[in-house]
Formats: sequence, structure tokens, C-alpha cells
Amino acid sequence: MRGKAWLTKAAAALLVVALAVVGIQTLGRAQRPITLKIESSYPAGTQAWIWLTEYYKPAVEEMSAGRLRIDALPPGAVVPAFEVADAVNKGVLDGGVTQGMYYVGKHPAGALFSTVPGGPFGMTFIDVMAWFFYGGGSELHQRYYNEALRMPNIGKVIPAINWGPQWFGWFKKPIRSMADMRGLKYRIPGIAGDVWKELGVSVVVLPGGEILPAGERGVIDAAEWAFPYDDIRLGFHNVWKYFHTPEAHSYRENAELMFNKQVWDGLSADLKRILEEAAHASTLRLWARHLVDNARTAQELRTKYGVTIVRTPDDVAKGYLEAWDKKVVTKFLQDPFFREVWRSQQNFARLVVPYRRDTEPDYRTYADWYWKGIRAAR
Repeated sequence: MRGKAWLTKAAAALLVVALAVVGIQTLGRAQRPITLKIESSYPAGTQAWIWLTEYYKPAVEEMSAGRLRIDALPPGAVVPAFEVADAVNKGVLDGGVTQGMYYVGKHPAGALFSTVPGGPFGMTFIDVMAWFFYGGGSELHQRYYNEALRMPNIGKVIPAINWGPQWFGWFKKPIRSMADMRGLKYRIPGIAGDVWKELGVSVVVLPGGEILPAGERGVIDAAEWAFPYDDIRLGFHNVWKYFHTPEAHSYRENAELMFNKQVWDGLSADLKRILEEAAHASTLRLWARHLVDNARTAQELRTKYGVTIVRTPDDVAKGYLEAWDKKVVTKFLQDPFFREVWRSQQNFARLVVPYRRDTEPDYRTYADWYWKGIRAAR
């Protein structure tokens, strides 16, 4: 009997060990990190790349306790910069960082989620983010990719990476009036380019990495990309010495983070929430850094590289807005989905823009009181 009891105990002990081993193996499988392959449309070194690699990636990985990993890829690593959304839809990429402006050739409403003249309707990036969150913008954003672009396998679109206002661009000589723009070979993408065509500008569309070589070869006379911090890293100051601000056509700009539908649907609710909230938090952090980095870089461009920063003439912005309102936008409003998004933004702006205009102090009132003698642009 004692032998049988000993065998029984031994068997029980072995069973406990076996179950423990199985449990450890199961736990290991459950905790194995999910790696998300995300390609950016923005070159390494730009602030959009910083958003993905320095803010979003570590935030997601830390908040998920290692359950999620981000494999951040520069443009061209898997597909060209302007094909990121297509690759996410096809499942070639798990996710992507891009913006609707790059897809206006397929459907013009993409610009409304990215950048259009005047905001639109005077909206800054804060106003537009409010529209995304509280004015139906996020739902329309999702429909843009799924319905307007016919990409049903983009499962989630999250507004991210807000800039604004952008700079007008780099020129060989100062722009004193709208007349100086006519005939220039100017790199500018999206709907903004359509407006400039109406105004007699020779528009050239190029990805960020191709702008400098084109300027060096004389393929383009002038170029717009972003703002001082990004532009200096792309070397534009080595070709052009006049940098104009503000931009006539980009009062604010939004990009987006997107995920493949199968990938997104396969994630647990808490991981989905982490991916969303990390995007929002990273966007706020980048916006604060955007302000500081650009102020410092503008000083460096003037003092170290001999760049002249020029205030864009008012008649350029006004002439541009007039061409947009009277010629270009009327053409796009013939498209039902563009019109739906446009009206949604117009109705939201009617609520918030007059409120902010009449309740917020004029920035220059307080800035000039303390810093009137110090100027970034002449």
C-alpha cells in the first residue's frame, strides 16, 4: 500500500509540474508581443518622423507593457511615400502615417482632412481637431478612405500630427506681390497646387526627398515643404536664401495614422485604446516641440546660414483665397462626398470661429507690447 501511495504522490507531483510547464508556455504565447509594421510618408529627421519614432512608438510600447511593438519604417522601405494608404488597405503594411492631401488625385476630399486654404473657414488646427472629435469629422475621415477612395480594408483612421501655420516656401528672390509668383516653377502638392495653377504658377509635385535635387538642377524655381525645423534638415537653405512666411494656402495641416482592418479587428479593446490615446498624446507633445524647434531653427537660419526670412505680402494670401473661393472650390463641390465634408466643416466653423475671434485677444497686442523691436521676418 505504501508503494501505491508513493506512486500516487509522485504522479500527482508530475502532473503539477506538467501543468505548470503548460501554463508557462501558454502564458508565454499570450504575452508574445504583437509587432505592427508602420511606414511613414515623411522622411527620417522630419517632425512627422519624430512623432512616430520618438513619441508614438515608445508610448505604445510602454503603455501596453510590451504587448505591442512598433516597427517604424521610413518612406520607400516597403512602398513609395504616396502609396502608404494603398499598402495598408492591401495588408502589405499593418499601419501607415500619411495624409489625405497625397490622395487628392484619386478624390479631392482628401485635402479637407489635411490642408486647404483658410483652414478652411478660418479654422486653426485646434478648431479642426475639435471638428474631428465633436463635429463628425472622424466619421467622415473614415468614410473618405473606405468609401471615397474605395479602400474597405483600412480599419481605423486616427487624426494625428498637426502643424500650422506652415511656411510659404523657399525662393531665389523675395516675393513682393502676387505678380512675382506668376510663371514660377513651384513645388506644391494637392489642392493648393490647383489654386496656384489658376493664378499662373507652374506647379510641380514632388515627394520631400526629391525637392532638393530638383532645386539644385533648376527643375524648380521655388519650393514649399513645411517649416524651418524640417526644411533645414532637407537642405533647402543651400539652394535658396529667401524663406517666406506665413503660407497663403496652409493655415493648418493634419496628417493621420491608419491601420489595416484585419489587424485592427484582431486587437483587444485595451490595445486599441492605447493606440488611439497614444496618438493624441503624442500629437500634443509634438505640437509643443514644433513651436520651440521652429523658433530656434528660424534664428539659426538667419544668423548661421544667411537666410532672409520674409513676411509674405497680404495681397498674396488674399488673392489666393479669392481664387480658391471663386474658381477652384466650386469645381470640387460638384462631388457629393466633398460637398458633405465641406458643409460639415462650414457648419462647425460657423459655431467656433466667430466665438474664438471675438473672445480671444489679438496675439500681436501682447506680443508687440513686450517684443515689438524683435522680429523673425522683415
